Parts: sequence; C-alpha cells; structure tokens
Amino acid sequence: NYSRETKLTEEEVAISLLKGEMEEVAPVYDSEASSEEYIAHAVVCKGDSDGLRRMCATMVGEMNDVYPLLKKEGYITVKGDKVELSPFARVMAEHFIGMESLDRIRVLLKHVDSPIEIAAELECDELDGDNNPKGQNLSQSGKAEKEKYDRTRQELTKQIRGKR
Repeated sequence: NYSRETKLTEEEVAISLLKGEMEEVAPVYDSEASSEEYIAHAVVCKGDSDGLRRMCATMVGEMNDVYPLLKKEGYITVKGDKVELSPFARVMAEHFIGMESLDRIRVLLKHVDSPIEIAAELECDELDGDNNPKGQNLSQSGKAEKEKYDRTRQELTKQIRGKR
C-alpha cells in the first residue's frame, strides 16, 4: 500500500506491484449497478446486440442479468440486432444512475411538485442510506410508499418555508 507514511517512492511502489502477485478482484454488481453498467455499455456499443453481449461478458466481476427487467420496464426495446434506449434509459446513462435510482426519481416526480424538494429528498436518502430494499421496484411499492413520500414532502416543505 502506498501512503504518506510509506518510505518508498511512488515509482518504487509501482515497480514492486508490477513484480508482485496481483490480488483477485471480482466485484459483484447488484441490480442497481448492473442496470447502470448495462445501459452504459449499450451507449458505448451504439445498441449493437453482439457488441453489448461481448462487453458485458468481458466485465471484471459478476453482473445481475437485468436485460429482462430493463425490457419489461420499457427502458430498452430490441429491433433486429439493435438495443434501443428509451428517453429514461438515456437519463440513466447521462447521469450514471441505475434503475432503482431512476424509479425513485420518477415516483418523486409524481408526488412532489418542487425540484428543490425532490433534490432534498434524494439527498436525504443518500445521507440516511434509506434506499429501498434490494430487489423491490419502487413502481410496485404501492400506497405505503406514497404515504411515506407525502409525509416527507410535508416535512421538507415546512423546513424550506421556515428558512425563507
């Protein structure tokens, strides 16, 4: 490891790393990260199905098979040998977010009027780590989720108005 306390120079550390054994690296991507990667690969491959399959197969680590879910949710369509991205999938690619994050934003857009309140809600989620349980699609979360968003929205609105 190279740090401030290391007596070796950066070059010496680099050479020792090149001569040494590499540590095994095999990340496991959850559905959120897998959907983000898949959409990014689709952009890089310009929708070419074969190129997309090859790119996903050469990834370091293990991705979840999100293709059926992306297709079912309408984020991608297949025409011949081309994978076409929906406008929402383009948002995923442009902002480096996965399906769960995009679904969260879409739910907030339906229930929260102010972009500032949406940003605050997303920021609070990041700070609290209060994301949906893995595998739960926000579009299926129903009435309880709507009530939660409504309560949070009311609290945020009070806080925002109180600071004016």
